[in-house]
Amino acid sequence: MEVKLKEFAKSQGVDIVGIAEPSAIPDYFPERKLEVVLPNVKAVVVFGIRMLWGSISNSNYQVATSHTNATYEELHGITYRIGRYMETLGYDAASIAPHIPVEMSKETKGLSGEISLRHAAVGAGLGVLGKSRLLITKELGPRVRLGAVVTNAPLKGDKVLYYNPCGHCKACINNCPSGALSDKGTNVTKCFLHLQPHGLGNYGKWLRELDASDSEKWDKAFSSTDFWNYYQAQSLGMYYNCFKCLTSCPVARPRVSQ
Repeated sequence: MEVKLKEFAKSQGVDIVGIAEPSAIPDYFPERKLEVVLPNVKAVVVFGIRMLWGSISNSNYQVATSHTNATYEELHGITYRIGRYMETLGYDAASIAPHIPVEMSKETKGLSGEISLRHAAVGAGLGVLGKSRLLITKELGPRVRLGAVVTNAPLKGDKVLYYNPCGHCKACINNCPSGALSDKGTNVTKCFLHLQPHGLGNYGKWLRELDASDSEKWDKAFSSTDFWNYYQAQSLGMYYNCFKCLTSCPVARPRVSQ
């Protein structure tokens, strides 16, 4: 069944696919229980699609963001079709969102999905976590977007990889414009404030700085390009302005066209 499942996933357009047994998925914080997604879970099917180098290395962030959102939309469809395939075989399947919606709580702060797709991918033998805390795959480096299906099918998990793709390399750390990356880990808040300059955190700060009693100031603010960008970012759901940790990583990096 594992071979046919992977063949089906590949036929749907995934570039990499693996299977993780729950016990193979590394611990992470905040802890997320697979049983919350599917009570009788036995396996997680994890898969990824490549990101286009010409898009994420583009200095035009509208191009890069449009591409990133396109990969998420593609994964939504693939995730559903793989789940539907599992249920035609008589098993339960629950799809995991590749980006949003996520739980908005004091604990997660909107930064954690129902499960960590990166850690699930490690458990499925697709790669390892690098110094950037991104999944580093042999085939695509970190330039991959992930999806997953949780199922009660008794699937055999793939072998977990144990190797260090980073070594002494610090390309992601040295090229991080926000200083969010270090040998000690990732400052997620610092990363997100830079990654999404028109995200919820900065939007809230912008609103708090407005004087509610000054109608002229409000009129000026709402006709500003800042507000237009905040509006667009909220409409899109995700608006990324930085891809340095993806493009600076040398693992499986494409040759730059001349």
